[in-house]
Amino acid sequence: TPLKNFDRIASSTFNEYKTFAVSIGFLIIQAPDTKQAREHRQQIWWAVDLMRVIVRNTSNQEHMKALFPNLLSKQRLTHLLKLTGCCHYLISPAFLSVALPEIKVALSESRLKMEDGLKHLPTETHLVIEEIHMWFRTVRGCALNLLGIAAKETPNLFHSVATGD
Repeated sequence: TPLKNFDRIASSTFNEYKTFAVSIGFLIIQAPDTKQAREHRQQIWWAVDLMRVIVRNTSNQEHMKALFPNLLSKQRLTHLLKLTGCCHYLISPAFLSVALPEIKVALSESRLKMEDGLKHLPTETHLVIEEIHMWFRTVRGCALNLLGIAAKETPNLFHSVATGD
């Protein structure tokens, strides 16, 4: 299932920012996109979006409280925090100062800036850059959304994960 695959990838990927960057294809953007990086991107996307969809479609408060311990377990909350940490690292000045031009365009803050940046890059890289731009924005948004809901719905669990207790 997407969630089990997410747990498997997350446990080996999100602890180290460079591994995370490689797994989603940022550091190999000039080379042909590898099958493994593409699969990792899909698995992470599907899982995070699936969690978001389940939470969004749970309007009953009691049902939400029953659902949370399984859907956003301590382990998954930890992974989501690490995922957002990785995403923040990838748009940090320290990372961007040494990043390839293609990576800087893929991480542009808006679609318009990305499209403007594409004009100066080889056309064979455009599809990968567009895919990563969309992937990054969607996954980061979904993860932050889930963390916000977890902080509100299960404050004790969220606090213990956030503080490492």
